[in-house]
Amino acid sequence: MKRLSNPHPKFRAAIVSLVIFISTLSWAAEIRMWTDKKGRTLEGKLEKIDGEEAIITLKNGKEIRINRSLLSSNDNNYLTEYGGGEAVVLSGKVGTPEKDARIDIKTFTELPDPFIFPDTEITFDAMETEHFLILTKGSFRPKNIAETAERLWHGMAFQHPTFRNKWGENRRAIFVVDDEDTHKMLGEWYREWLSNNGGHEQSLKLAITWPKSTGGQINLPPEIAEPRGLLSTARVFKVTKENDSSFKKVFTPFVTHCVASDMLTTQMGGTSSFGAAGRFSIVTGHSYYKEIQLAGESGTSLISAKYDSSDIQSARGFANGTDWAKELKKLVRKGTVKPSIEALYKYEADTLTPEELVLLYSFSYFMQGDMGRLAAYTKMIERAESSRQIPEAIEIAKIFGFETPEALEIAWTEFISSSAFKD
Repeated sequence: MKRLSNPHPKFRAAIVSLVIFISTLSWAAEIRMWTDKKGRTLEGKLEKIDGEEAIITLKNGKEIRINRSLLSSNDNNYLTEYGGGEAVVLSGKVGTPEKDARIDIKTFTELPDPFIFPDTEITFDAMETEHFLILTKGSFRPKNIAETAERLWHGMAFQHPTFRNKWGENRRAIFVVDDEDTHKMLGEWYREWLSNNGGHEQSLKLAITWPKSTGGQINLPPEIAEPRGLLSTARVFKVTKENDSSFKKVFTPFVTHCVASDMLTTQMGGTSSFGAAGRFSIVTGHSYYKEIQLAGESGTSLISAKYDSSDIQSARGFANGTDWAKELKKLVRKGTVKPSIEALYKYEADTLTPEELVLLYSFSYFMQGDMGRLAAYTKMIERAESSRQIPEAIEIAKIFGFETPEALEIAWTEFISSSAFKD
C-alpha cells in the first residue's frame, strides 16, 4: 500500500478533525469520579449530555441522570471540554460543600492500640476516619475535630479535580494534646528531628514559637508515617483551659482555619527554590476566608519568630472578626488601603499588619466569591501545583479574564466596595 506523502489540505483537515473526534470520545468514555454538592461521589463514564442533564453509566452498568447544577464546577468543565456540552456558567451564590457534605460520624473508629512514637515515651489514643487519624492525649473527645476535618476535605475535593489523587489512600494525622508535658516532649522531639535533618534554623525558630503555639505542624519521618499510611505532614493542636471552647464544636474558627490551610497546602504541593513568593498570602487569605465563611467569625492569630531572636511576632486582623468587610470598605474608600497584587507577593508573617491581613482575606473572598471566579481560582491553584510556584501577577490576571494586573486590581477594589463583600 502506498503512503500518501502530501495529502490535499482539505483531506489533512478531515484527518485532524477525525483525530480530535476520536480523542474526545476516548476521554468521554473514561471512568472517572463525579462529585455532587453534598459531597457524595460515584464512579462512572459519561454517555452523553441531554439538555441540562448528564447521563452517566456506573461501573455496575446502571445508567443514571444527574442535573448539571448539582455537579461540581470541575465536573461541568469536563462535560464542556470532553462531552460536547455547552459551557455552563454556574450562577448564584457560592455554596458551602463543607456544610452540605453528608458525614456519618458512626464510621469514626476508636482503635484498640495506642499510637507510639518510636524511641520515646510519647503515646496517643487513636481515632480513625476515612481520611484522618485523630491522635489525642488526655480527656479530650476528638469527634468534632474529626468531623470538621472530613468536611473540609470534602470541600477541597469538590472544588479541585486533582485533590483526591494527590491525597490517595493516605490519612493525615492530627494530634490533639491537652497535656502540657506531652506537648513539650513532642516539641523537643521535633526540634531534635529537624536539627538532625538539616533544619537547624527551623529548630531554633521552633524553640521560640512552640510553647506559644496552639496549632503547629510537624513532619513525620517515613518510619512513622509509611507503616500507618500517613501523609508526611501532621497538624498539632494544643488544648488549654483558655482555648478549650475552640475545640468543642464543628467549624470553630481556629480549627477551621488550620485545617483549611492544611488542605490547600496539600493541593498546591511544594514550591521550587524560587517559587515561595506569594504562597504565604494565598494560603493565609484562603484560611481566613474559610474560617469566616464556615465559622462566621475569626479567632486566629499568626505567630512567628526569627531564628536569631527571642522575640515572637503576632499578627491578626481587626479586633472584631465579624466586621472585617465593613472596616476594610472604609479604608479602601478613603484611599488609606490600596489593593495591590504586587504587594501581596512580599507579605510575611512577621511584618503583617491588620490591614494587610484583612486584604489577604478580601482577595481570597474576591477570587472565590462567585461561581465564575471560583472556577478561575481552581485553575490558578492547579497552575501553582504544576509549576511549583504562585503564578506571576500578569498570569493571575489572565486566568481571571483580565488583560493586566491593574485591571484585576480595579475589579478587586470594586468588589471590596460592593455589597457582595460582607462577613
